[in-house]
Amino acid sequence: MNDMSRHNIYTIPEGFLDSFDGQVLSAASRRRLPRMSAISRISLAAAVVVCALTGTVAYLLSLPGLSEHHVTQAFCNLSDADREFLMETDENDIFLNL
Repeated sequence: MNDMSRHNIYTIPEGFLDSFDGQVLSAASRRRLPRMSAISRISLAAAVVVCALTGTVAYLLSLPGLSEHHVTQAFCNLSDADREFLMETDENDIFLNL
């Protein structure tokens, strides 16, 4: 191994790397990912909220000693504004009300 030459055996055309950066940046700027529409973003956000709420409720109901009665009691302890918000959100949810 020690008697092998250590010089670079690969060559590239003269000036190739001078314009390489510009070519890569140009190609990358031409390729744009499609933007999500406002409806898609809102739907995605609503789906995330529903999943988070569903997961939280499922987790809370799975805890030992915690029942639907405890969840109902916690709901009743909310302020009127919070209860109204949750009920309104539930009624207007496009995924729950298909």
